[in-house]
Amino acid sequence: MFSQENPQFFDFYFLHEHFVRYLTTVHRRFQPFWFFIPIFIVGFLPWIFFLPKATKNFIPFKIKNWKVYDVEAFHIIWFSFVFLFFSFSSSKLIPYILPVFFPAAVVVGRYVSYIIKNEKSYKIEAWGYTFISWGLAYGIPHFLQLRNDPDLYEALLPYLNTLKPLLCTGSILFLLFSYSKFAKWGFVVILITQISFLYIVNAVGPFLQKTSMKPFAEYIQSNQSPATEVVVYGFYPQDLPFI
Repeated sequence: MFSQENPQFFDFYFLHEHFVRYLTTVHRRFQPFWFFIPIFIVGFLPWIFFLPKATKNFIPFKIKNWKVYDVEAFHIIWFSFVFLFFSFSSSKLIPYILPVFFPAAVVVGRYVSYIIKNEKSYKIEAWGYTFISWGLAYGIPHFLQLRNDPDLYEALLPYLNTLKPLLCTGSILFLLFSYSKFAKWGFVVILITQISFLYIVNAVGPFLQKTSMKPFAEYIQSNQSPATEVVVYGFYPQDLPFI
């Protein structure tokens, strides 16, 4: 019914937005094959440090064991297929890679559970987390200063003053716990630290969000005739056509 009322729908949505988007660079969103690798590494912080050992403990290396470890095989195929499928695409956007985070989280979650139950060491992972945390704590303020936007930096300063001690203290505690007999409590520390970090990031969001086109659209609707042509040069405001 919808296609009958809109004859162009089938061609645009099914052919152009799927096959043409995947096989050609018509949308001008071409990225190199390895584009999603750094995206996944950054997006999976801080658990990315646990992924190598988790994968090693998760994958059945003997072919005859794959039928027995069907759950493991399912998650490996899930991750590999999605990651490779979109890596080969001629059009790449960051959200395309979101489905791989769930199987990766299951793999790391099982490994963390194994560490806690068997009291295994995670000193190497703790050092990696500490290094990255300190880099973010001092790197984010430096990056904002480089933007040469004093008003934005001044508005974010209270959040930055909270972010620095949060990441530094949390990472040091996590590292100290990894060397102690209370190692499992290190994961409580890292969870609290990361949840607090996300709250700060979400609070900062409105300061970084681009201005909505709604006031501009309302001005056009109330002050211009329906025949008026509106031309936008240099950028594409995605929220303008839908208001």
